Amino acid sequence: MVRAGRRWAARWHPAGGEWTVPTGGLRGRRMDNGFRLSDRMAADLVYTGELRVLAGRAAGLTFRATADGSAHYTVNVDTDGLVKLWRPGRDIAVHPVTIVPGSMYRLRVVATGPRIQVWFDGGTIPVIDATDGTYPAGRVGVNVFDSVAEFQDVMLS
Repeated sequence: MVRAGRRWAARWHPAGGEWTVPTGGLRGRRMDNGFRLSDRMAADLVYTGELRVLAGRAAGLTFRATADGSAHYTVNVDTDGLVKLWRPGRDIAVHPVTIVPGSMYRLRVVATGPRIQVWFDGGTIPVIDATDGTYPAGRVGVNVFDSVAEFQDVMLS
């Protein structure tokens, strides 16, 4: 489900929410923010994954996070029709998209220093290209917000 290159057996732990590992993926449920974070640390990264909001509001990829999830960047797919890059206390950038609950979407994040770029659903140009240097490094993981969501093929390279 989650890997870097061909072999990555990182340990993951919940930081809020209920998490299960059905065949082929990961499912999270939480009212408010819930995270499942890896012990894998990264600064500059390429981070990709597929996600599906089954019910509720949003799900996303989290990176440069603290162990408890109190500080992080998250790129999420929001059923209000947005791809959003945010950190606690601040929406850094948003991009309007059509989101159909229950559909699978692919996110790709490239973070180099303070520059953070986000591609949505296989697009060839980033839908978000922002600068924020608040968190230079940290853990990678996934996030649910007021939702039930599934994650597949999450990869750090």
